[in-house]
Amino acid sequence: MNLEAVRNLRFESVTQSYTRRDTMLYALGLGYGSNPLDRRSSTTSTRQI
Repeated sequence: MNLEAVRNLRFESVTQSYTRRDTMLYALGLGYGSNPLDRRSSTTSTRQI
């Protein structure tokens, strides 16, 4: 691999846009919107055996 060639690579700039729906789905995927103190809404519940 030619390290100097890799360092000199230039990429075109990319512009992206996000809708309100995109940001809401992203936030839900991260777990926002759940109450961490409410055991019923926790997605990472643990069972006690």
